[in-house]
Amino acid sequence: MGHYEFERASAGSRTQVNRQAGACVRLGGPLTATAFQAWTVAIAALLAGALGVMRYFTYRTRRDRISLVGQAFSSTVEGLSSDAEAKKLAAAILLRRFFDRGTEQGAAGTPYEREAVAVIAALLRNTPTGELQKLLADGLAYASSLQAADLQECNLTGAYLGQRPRAVITHGGLRLLGTARRRGRGQSGLPGGGHAAASIDLTLADLFHADLTGASLRGGVARDAVFYTAVARNAVFEGAHLEGADFRQAELEGARFTGSWIEGARFRGAMHVPLNVERLLDANGDVPVGQGMPVPGPEDLGNAPSVPNAQPTPAP
Repeated sequence: MGHYEFERASAGSRTQVNRQAGACVRLGGPLTATAFQAWTVAIAALLAGALGVMRYFTYRTRRDRISLVGQAFSSTVEGLSSDAEAKKLAAAILLRRFFDRGTEQGAAGTPYEREAVAVIAALLRNTPTGELQKLLADGLAYASSLQAADLQECNLTGAYLGQRPRAVITHGGLRLLGTARRRGRGQSGLPGGGHAAASIDLTLADLFHADLTGASLRGGVARDAVFYTAVARNAVFEGAHLEGADFRQAELEGARFTGSWIEGARFRGAMHVPLNVERLLDANGDVPVGQGMPVPGPEDLGNAPSVPNAQPTPAP
């Protein structure tokens, strides 16, 4: 082979080697487009796999936590049926922890809050007035919401359903609880500990024939709630939003409505309607639009205009 042919062969070999090296990653050199694409696909596959593993274990962890909360809930409910009075009282208090995400019972998003409200309501239909009944009734106010709650014929004697510290919870649209969202959650693990006070929401709640004797809804929200035939002697509704509420045939002796908002509320057939409410009613026993926003105090009756053609609440 001559010198000229040798040089050509050497040049051809170098060109082939350079082409092969161009498809590979050179140590210390830049990536080619092909190599970069290959590495990108490989890294994406690894990340996808790692994410899938993380999601699997996250799902398992949350499912396991919900299972543990369910066991705790069953144990608490069993305590309410105990023959030992102390155990029943303790269980009534522990039910409140299922409303609080800061507790182990409220882990995984308070999955048993709806059930806790249902259990309390069921017990209050048959529990006589007393310490257990008061603990159960007061416990309702720790729920994130009581929108559309079924509280028919519940014994809420002496219950405080006004402003309470409560956590941030969101519910789906079920029969017991509608969707509600609140802000103001604190960091404490105890019910109410460190949480901002907020009004319980009883909008559209059904309190048909409930016993609200001496109960307080001060500053609460109960728009379009049903108090039909309820017993609300000496109940406190001061400062509450009761627009559109139904108080027909309710017993209201000694009830206080000063500062409450009752536009559109219905009182036809109600008994012992307070004078500062009665003078706002029209001939049908309803509060006309623009009236009762808010209800004047008894001391202001002399200066407050009455509704034209108002009459005492007619019999049903």
